[in-house]
Amino acid sequence: MDTADTIVAIVVGAATLYLQWKQNKIFEQQNRIFSEQAGKSKMKTEDVSRGIRFERYWPMAVMALMLILIWIAVGYGIYDHHRVKIVHFDQDEKLITIANRKFLNEIVPLDGFKYANCIFENVTFQYNGTALFGFEHNKVFGTASFRSDSDAVTATVSMFKGFGIIPNLNETYGGSERIPVPVEPPSHGPLAPTP
Repeated sequence: MDTADTIVAIVVGAATLYLQWKQNKIFEQQNRIFSEQAGKSKMKTEDVSRGIRFERYWPMAVMALMLILIWIAVGYGIYDHHRVKIVHFDQDEKLITIANRKFLNEIVPLDGFKYANCIFENVTFQYNGTALFGFEHNKVFGTASFRSDSDAVTATVSMFKGFGIIPNLNETYGGSERIPVPVEPPSHGPLAPTP
């Protein structure tokens, strides 16, 4: 939710509260007129018990409470949208080691894993940036691709490609084999493709 949405929500909420208050004043005036036409005198404010006053104004109190809750929700939405979410890796965290295994036509998660002496054939490496990973003495054959559900990881890879830091993604994985490694967009979030 951006600033314009917030301003609109506040203005609409305040206008609704004001109009309801105004409507209650109109009803109060109509009730006074009906009482006078019926020959009853107007009740003095001090004669009105708290119970009658509550019956008369409880809808207004509920609407005021709802408006306050909406403002709190809008404020939290702005706060949550603009705060920086930083992922800190634990450098001492032990990675789960997977060794001497063959992966064929599957998605291989990288977060928190260390792959050693493995064979990867026609796989998709998935890295979401939630933990470190290790990749030692592995062989990659066929088509290997990369994907991430993290906008930050995908944007970083795209930036590295754009600046030429990753000069040729075909040489990113594997020894002598040249492997095409396209970067797939995330499945959700602002960088996800729109239908």
